[in-house]
Amino acid sequence: MNAPTITTFPVTVVAGNVAPTLGPLAPQPMGAGETRDVPYVATDPDGDALSASVFSDNTNVVTAALGQPSLIKLSAVGAGTATVTLTVDDGKNPPVSASFTVSVAAANLPPAVETIFPQTLGAGDSLDVPYAAVDPEGDALTATVSVDNPNVVTAAISAPGTIRLVGVSAGSATVTLSVTDGKNPPVTMPFTVTVVANACLLYTSPSPRDRTRSRMPSSACKKKTTTHDTTHSNYR
Repeated sequence: MNAPTITTFPVTVVAGNVAPTLGPLAPQPMGAGETRDVPYVATDPDGDALSASVFSDNTNVVTAALGQPSLIKLSAVGAGTATVTLTVDDGKNPPVSASFTVSVAAANLPPAVETIFPQTLGAGDSLDVPYAAVDPEGDALTATVSVDNPNVVTAAISAPGTIRLVGVSAGSATVTLSVTDGKNPPVTMPFTVTVVANACLLYTSPSPRDRTRSRMPSSACKKKTTTHDTTHSNYR
């Protein structure tokens, strides 16, 4: 019997190709109509080139697409919740995915302001003009008022829902009410104000928001006291 022959040879063990990794993706609250870029971090330990794809499970809520560099572009469509999934692949290992939730709230609507009709007052007179503004979501509203010709009339918010006009001199001006809910662009409501000199004015409309006045002949004028009773004016 012969002695066994022993042969030795080297064996080199290399590390296997490692799958890529994805950083965490946080939930995204959005409003309907909003767009947003969400960055992501994907790395491969072996330096392999990565391909990526993204998918939304409810495109009626949000759509998702890839942007460059390393961005997920979200576009909120309507109220609801969707799951967006990002997948990366190095071509050598099973794809790696990460998901996050997108919650879309209904769009915040701007306030609504009722029409304010043209107003007429005398120089030196004051007139309180009511206005109505409502917000669909009940947001707190802030109102301001401006005048394009303060040499004719001045205007200020004297109380919630009231614009106080003061006639300065004869002429015409545009007064603009601006109402904002702090979330949408301001809603404006312009109206014309005519100031007449040395005139007796009588309301001809009972509506508090359409205080049209007629000018009485000077021969019929007596010293008057302006009242906010829209059915008549007091003369004395």
